[in-house]
Amino acid sequence: MAPMTKFFDKKLEDELGTAAALQIAALGADVRATMDRMNAIRVAQGKPTLEQEMAELEAFEQEEIRSGRAKPEDFEWEPPLD
Repeated sequence: MAPMTKFFDKKLEDELGTAAALQIAALGADVRATMDRMNAIRVAQGKPTLEQEMAELEAFEQEEIRSGRAKPEDFEWEPPLD
């Protein structure tokens, strides 16, 4: 498992307790490790990393807004309720 120090949040510990903060830190470390594995596969396949792909999407959205072809609300996203 990746070190949890990068994910541990003192504010969460104060609000939720040490055990919950450690669980959240562990989940964060697991998510980061999974993303690192996915990125390694993507790079090996000649694809951009997840972060690079997201940056490209954000740049596209900003250009669409800047040019007047789209409005900020055109890119809003709401998670499903179910």
